[in-house]
Amino acid sequence: MHAESEEDVIKALNAAPQHMEEFRAITGLILKVKREKKFPKTRPAQISFLADSLAGRGRISARRSRDICEKDRAKPTHQIIRQDFYIECTCGYEGPARHGACAKCGAVCLPLTMIPFLS
Repeated sequence: MHAESEEDVIKALNAAPQHMEEFRAITGLILKVKREKKFPKTRPAQISFLADSLAGRGRISARRSRDICEKDRAKPTHQIIRQDFYIECTCGYEGPARHGACAKCGAVCLPLTMIPFLS
């Protein structure tokens, strides 16, 4: 990032006019963040640092904005631990499959690609 003044920031944003209005109000904040002692040296790290710092759009401090982003990333992500299907088995059972098998006789469900009329 080579901008040293607000005019440089505006000139850089003019290269992408669809974003100009969005960032015009925070050009001063962009420079303030760029001048921080902890501003990273590498381009990918600069992008992340700047994005996290500007996420608050100046309504909160850049430091607080980064803290909120970090806290949000630390939240555990949810994942599906079991997927059940409604099945009709040849034993006569109709209902939800239990762990990929018939709840009555235990017959294992075939993957959908193995069923001739579905592939």
